[in-house]
Amino acid sequence: MDGRSFVLRDLVIAGAIVWTAACGGEGAAPGDADGSVGDAGVATPVAPMPVTMACREGWRARTVASGASVCEPWPSDGPIACAAAEAAIPGRGCVTIGATCPADGWPAELPPTGVIYVRAGAMDGDGTRERPFGTLAEGAAASEGLNGVLALAVGEYEGFVDMKVRRIFGACASGTIIRDPRTEGDATIVVRPNDGEVRDVTVVSAAVTAAIFVQDVRFEMRRVVLESPVIAARLESRASVVMEDVILRTPEGTTVPTLAARVSSGSSLTLRRGFVRGSIGMRSGPDVEVGSSTVVLEDVAIQDASFGVFGEFGTVEARGVVIERVELGFGVSPWTHATLEDVVVRELHSVPGVGGEPEAIFASGTVDAERLWIADVEGPAIGISSAERIRMSEPPAHLDLTDVVVEDVIAPEAVRAQGGTLATIERIDVARVQGDAIAADGAGTSLTLRDATISDVTTVGNDGDAIAIALGASATIERVAARGTARGALVIAGAGTHVDASDIDVDVRGRGVMAQCAITAGELCGTVAAPVEVTLRRARIVDSQVVAIGADEAHLTLEDVSIDRVSAGGPLDGFGIAAASGRIDGTRVEIARATRHAVVAYGAGGAIELSALRVTDTQPSPPCEGEGCARERLGDAITCAEGASMMLRDFVAERAASAGVMLVQGCAAQFERGRIVDNALGVLTDATVTQPRFVDVFVDENGTNYGTTTLSVARPTF
Repeated sequence: MDGRSFVLRDLVIAGAIVWTAACGGEGAAPGDADGSVGDAGVATPVAPMPVTMACREGWRARTVASGASVCEPWPSDGPIACAAAEAAIPGRGCVTIGATCPADGWPAELPPTGVIYVRAGAMDGDGTRERPFGTLAEGAAASEGLNGVLALAVGEYEGFVDMKVRRIFGACASGTIIRDPRTEGDATIVVRPNDGEVRDVTVVSAAVTAAIFVQDVRFEMRRVVLESPVIAARLESRASVVMEDVILRTPEGTTVPTLAARVSSGSSLTLRRGFVRGSIGMRSGPDVEVGSSTVVLEDVAIQDASFGVFGEFGTVEARGVVIERVELGFGVSPWTHATLEDVVVRELHSVPGVGGEPEAIFASGTVDAERLWIADVEGPAIGISSAERIRMSEPPAHLDLTDVVVEDVIAPEAVRAQGGTLATIERIDVARVQGDAIAADGAGTSLTLRDATISDVTTVGNDGDAIAIALGASATIERVAARGTARGALVIAGAGTHVDASDIDVDVRGRGVMAQCAITAGELCGTVAAPVEVTLRRARIVDSQVVAIGADEAHLTLEDVSIDRVSAGGPLDGFGIAAASGRIDGTRVEIARATRHAVVAYGAGGAIELSALRVTDTQPSPPCEGEGCARERLGDAITCAEGASMMLRDFVAERAASAGVMLVQGCAAQFERGRIVDNALGVLTDATVTQPRFVDVFVDENGTNYGTTTLSVARPTF
């Protein structure tokens, strides 16, 4: 603002201010403006419910840096690394698969008949317990056509088995080893019979698949280790395999991306109490029926891989699962419905040779998650988009999250729903994010967010908001506490974007709540764009910078809003509530200790209409140096400028460093039932303001009650 010079008068400015109450002279209070004006009281926000996690057996409660309670799957804090012969099992730590080897070296619990016995190195055997075969090949040949058991004693066996017997029982996984040195061939174990079982063995393949389960087979594996540099376990079409207490792994030190398990069309893999070093994926190709396979994981750890679980599955169920030191945790295709319960995904970084961006959950299908902890990700924590499903004329993707903790994420958006996704998030704690904490964007995208705690958000590029809703998305937001956001607490941008927010409590360090039509600086949407609509109920904004609440070519409705301490980020900003070519209306609003302007309406499209408004202790902007600093420091409680309109009812403007009310540059204003007291200057106008209307407004006890000016107000910048 430039050139402030005013003429002080002891009477109302003739022709400029019209009083429609019997004032009884200056200093006489209207009958209903006896101190109750603006004292209706502002309802305080309801605090968000905290994340609640009941820990699984063997897991332990742990409080992380943000104060959120999570469930730690390991005996000590942080990711675990086990010895080569051990498995990392969530809730148990590093364990050896299977029981101790029997003293006699033979498998326990063998049937009384139908058993072919093999002991490594035995000579002149006939397959009986007393005279066992000495090689795997002899035992496999003798068992062909028998509906029995191939029993392997403690020892190391070289070769492979094309199973003609229903069951292979080893003595113990740690001591019964099948080693295949071949670099060509189908697999070390080819599983053909239905309703069979392999247990208590370790299978090590040099360069082929450790175990193949052929089409339509139904099979079980218990206390087994499968190791291969290619694929540990491969399920052909419609194969169904249940594994319990199993390790699927690549050899120690493998650097190329490999599959620990691969499923095919219609196949089903269930892994309980397992450790996976490598990835679980689905075979792709033109003959693959996408969305037909199932993966079920219970009490499983996946470590040191290019990705955890990724493919065009139909169903993924993960309960008690830990994924660590990978690039992608879960990849959920458009055909996949993923159910995640008690899942930890952490230490996600770029994997050499993969070339993707680390991400804990990337989804274009449906994700239902409960009790989810994501930490230390050099990329997004959760991203879901419906774009691919919409192109296929399918229903939109769904994201349903309950009790989620996200921390230490570096990404433009830590949690993002876009492209028409329907997302519901209840009880989430997001902390230490470089970028936006929670974002939703795109026409058709709908976000319901309840009970969110967001803290320590810093910037990456132009991102750094606690919550960002943009580009035509809609959001219902209830009970949010945001502490320390570098850019903004709640930012709504883009034509057609709608937000209904209630119980918002923020201590931000940056902007508070911004609603704007433009996405980029300088962009103007114009009159043809779909409106930006925002409702804000029961909000508390403390220690914001630049602006606490702003509307720029947007409509913002306020109810029970409290603003305390707004600092200026530069010589031309510092606003409690600002409408620049936008509209702000509502009731029960309190603004204390704003800097420069507490309430400002600007521009031909700018309008503010509020009732039960209290503005106190508006401060001047701090002194500065350099270009633009010749401008005055101001400190006006209520400002209307550049053709804007303003309607206030039941208001108080007091203790402003400059004007209690300033009306300039063609402002159209009406004030009813108000008090303008104890300001440096009560009411300030210029010659362009014609007949502002004051009804039952008490103006007294100001340094100067009335003044005129010649000045211009710059357009608010946010």
